[in-house]
Amino acid sequence: MIWSLLLTACTTDACLKQSIQWFEDKQDCIEFKVLHEELPKDGRWTFINYQCELVTRIGDKFAT
Repeated sequence: MIWSLLLTACTTDACLKQSIQWFEDKQDCIEFKVLHEELPKDGRWTFINYQCELVTRIGDKFAT
């Protein structure tokens, strides 16, 4: 299984979602999630969230 560390960052107007890194082990993803949560916010984000999600394959594309 492949795990993706996803970042969701929101302003008052919109939210953006981005995959930061993929991991073969869920525990590795969780450890990096904790490290990223300790980083200071930059910019004018009103909401920041990190989440480990399982990556699935749909046809020739990947999705979380």
